[in-house]
Amino acid sequence: MEVDVSYTIMGSEERYKAVSRNVGGGGIRFWTFQQLDEGAELIVTVRLPERGKPVAFLGKVAWAQPQGEGCEVGVQFVRIEPEERAAIIRYAMSRPSV
Repeated sequence: MEVDVSYTIMGSEERYKAVSRNVGGGGIRFWTFQQLDEGAELIVTVRLPERGKPVAFLGKVAWAQPQGEGCEVGVQFVRIEPEERAAIIRYAMSRPSV
C-alpha cells in the first residue's frame, strides 16, 4: 500500500510530495517528479494509515534511478526516533507480502 510522503532537501525550504513504493525498518523507497542525487540529505515526513501524527526523519539518498518524468529513490534512515522507527516497522509488518 502506498503512503503519503513529503520531503525537503537539506538547505532548501521547498517541500515536495512523493508516492511511496516500499517502507521498512531501514528506510523508504519512493517516486517523485524531482531528480535527486545520491548522497542528498532529506527531511522526510511519512503519513501512515491509522496513525494520528506523521513520522519524520532525516534520511540520505542511497540510490536514485531516473524513471519516466521523475525519479525513484531509496532513502536510508540517518536520524530517526526509536518510536518513529518502531511505528514504521509495525506498519511494514502489517502489510501483506508482494
